[in-house]
Amino acid sequence: MSQTISKQRIGTTTLPGKMTRSDVDVTANSRDMALLALTHSWMEHRLYLALLENQRVCGERAPSLTGSHLMKLSGLNSSSSVRRAWTGLIRKLSVESLTSSRTQNSPNYKVFEPGEVFGRRIASGALPYSDEIAFFEQSSVFDLVAGNVVKRSDLSRKEALVILFCVEGFSNAEIARKLEIEEKTVKYHLRNIFIKLGIKRRTELISRLIMARAENERNELNIV
Repeated sequence: MSQTISKQRIGTTTLPGKMTRSDVDVTANSRDMALLALTHSWMEHRLYLALLENQRVCGERAPSLTGSHLMKLSGLNSSSSVRRAWTGLIRKLSVESLTSSRTQNSPNYKVFEPGEVFGRRIASGALPYSDEIAFFEQSSVFDLVAGNVVKRSDLSRKEALVILFCVEGFSNAEIARKLEIEEKTVKYHLRNIFIKLGIKRRTELISRLIMARAENERNELNIV
């Protein structure tokens, strides 16, 4: 895909796990956030959302955070998980470290909104996200189900993509071509997905995900 096309991708949030609902959910563009989530690992995105929420609450006065603070904010259960997630976010240009080498244990940082992240990636000469993710830019089905897919800690990002292509109506062979993997690998992912979601066939995927969305919306109304 050409760089000219990729620049058109520049333009949320369902918080993963047990994190509480915040202004991040209300103000961010949900599609951009879901597209960004697919470029992060689950741990990276959990930390990203926690840092973004903290930055929005505290603004430019956001305090330096120790590893233990980051664990508490994100819900990640080990310092090594936080370090891996932090390193991944830096590498993917989602977060910028403002810390000198002498204060590595208390990082100052800037978190970028999804559209800003995509812009930073393009400015660096990279694509904002891969071609298989770009397919979902104009998908109305993606908007219905993506939030409930990307927030699940038990799904790998590859499994999430298989699910999203399934609900778009793609066959196993078509998904294999999209993801540049073998068809038997798609079938392997689907077996794992069915076990994790407690379903037996493809036709249950869309109904299960839409039901999960409806349940989330009911819970949000109860919070309000």
